[in-house]
Parts: sequence; structure tokens; C-alpha cells
Amino acid sequence: MKRFLVTLLLLVVIGAAVAKIFLFELPGVVGNDMAPALQPGDRLLAYRQGREPGRGDLVLLEHPREANRLLLRRVIALPGEHFAFKKETPWIEGSPAARRVIREIALRDEGRSRKLLLVEEELRGTRYLVLKDPARRSHDEQEVRLERAYYVLADNRNHGTDSRTFGPVPAEKIRARITHRLSAGEPGSLVGQPAREGWKRLP
Repeated sequence: MKRFLVTLLLLVVIGAAVAKIFLFELPGVVGNDMAPALQPGDRLLAYRQGREPGRGDLVLLEHPREANRLLLRRVIALPGEHFAFKKETPWIEGSPAARRVIREIALRDEGRSRKLLLVEEELRGTRYLVLKDPARRSHDEQEVRLERAYYVLADNRNHGTDSRTFGPVPAEKIRARITHRLSAGEPGSLVGQPAREGWKRLP
């Protein structure tokens, strides 16, 4: 019986190691680039296999210009599409995303609180929340056609580097798709908001 349990435990450990190497990654969130969806200390489940990323998906990617640097970002535009970013708004094939300010919200970042706008963005039927800093303005991006590449943006639009800085992300640089939050960092970065669920399907 003891030998059986030891063998079973060994198989479980080997199975978990193989799954981590070939199927899953467990990235942790550092910083507020992806607030409000992801906040510092969150532990995520990233799935390497399955379908290709879709619009609105959260992905783990290899930085296109910096070796050994991983980023968490949201997919906004897909291979084959024409994308532009004008007046704080993503455009696909000449049509802008619909944007609606929900309310003002306070974000705790680097020891201080910053007042931002919580904005709902809808792009071709996909909805997600982003943060807008009224005190900052993003530069416009001229239209680009994506060839086997994705355009990714930070949800904290005025405080995160993304494809506006390093360009479209080649498909082979998309490492995994975020599927779940395993645990929530404590406390959350958004001041005065209810406690978040530890286990939650994303996005």
C-alpha cells in the first residue's frame, strides 16, 4: 500500500510538471498596467494550447523587443485587420470602439492614490473595462494592417506600455491565453471597491 501511494504521488508530481511545461503557466501580476481586470498580487492560470487568441482576450506574451521579458496585455485587433488608435479610442477597419464613462475611481499606485475614469469599451461586440487618466493623453497611431500579428493594449491606458510603444505582436510571441484568476492579491488597488473573488474565469 505504501509503495502504491508513493508511486501515485510521484505520478501526480510528474503529471503536474508536464502540464506546467506544455499546457499551463501560472503568472503573477506585478503593477497596475492591467487594472481594473488584473491587480498586483493576482495569481493567474494561462493556457498554452487550444484556440488562437480572440478580441478581448487577456494574454501572456513575450516582449517583442526585450528578451526574457513577459507581459500581460489585452488583445484588441487580430491578424488581417486594419487598426488605428485615435483620440484615446481603438479603431478597427475605420470604425471606432464605443466608449462610455461609468464613474470616477481611485487607483492606489506606488504609495499614492490617483483619480481615474472607469470606462466601458465595446469593440465589435466585445466589451471590457479600461482606465483613463484625465490628466494624460495618449498619442494617436496611424492605421496599420496586421500581418500574422496582434495589436495589444494595456487596460490602464495612460500608464502602461503596449503595441503603441513596441508595435504589433507577432503570433509566435503570444505565449498563452489567460483563462482564470486563481487568487486575488490583497488588498486590491482600486480604493473603496468590494473584495474580489479568488477564483474567477477571465476575461
